[in-house]
Amino acid sequence: MYEKWLITASEKELRELLIKNIGCSFQIREEVKGKVLIDGTTVKIDFLMYPKKELIDRGFPEGWFGVEVKALGPKHETRVQKCLSLCWQCITYRWSEFDGIRPNFILMFPDLKKFFIERHSTNFSPNYIAALVQRGNVGQIHISPGRGWEFRFGSQYLFRSDKGLGNVKNLGLKIHIGTKK
Repeated sequence: MYEKWLITASEKELRELLIKNIGCSFQIREEVKGKVLIDGTTVKIDFLMYPKKELIDRGFPEGWFGVEVKALGPKHETRVQKCLSLCWQCITYRWSEFDGIRPNFILMFPDLKKFFIERHSTNFSPNYIAALVQRGNVGQIHISPGRGWEFRFGSQYLFRSDKGLGNVKNLGLKIHIGTKK
């Protein structure tokens, strides 16, 4: 039922769902204007968030991070295009500044798998996209109604509302330039 609702939900409804589920854990600024540091292009991010003390005490990284929300839409082809645009938007925002704040990382909502609900209709896995955007310090927010939320980068979680900090040191925070070779 939740999955079907996500397909038809507007961006406004998704933003409300996000705030309802994680809002009590973060200081939140909405619709923050900024600029891309490379060329000065004006941008606006949906949310800048800062963890409250209780989360920091449980190991959540201290510092501002960004969140961008996109509605899925009813057509699979449109959702795939929106997903790719969202990924690029998030990567761009990671290299931006908002009111003097450089976000430590950017999270997208809903998570990538929601954009690929009809998995049988494509040979492309959202896991490949997740691995790529992780290198750009971009992760995903996954909400399980009634069970909590988690912030993921690639196949690992940075933080889960029920379990706390994940096992990978500096996940989402390490800047990746070039390749490992």
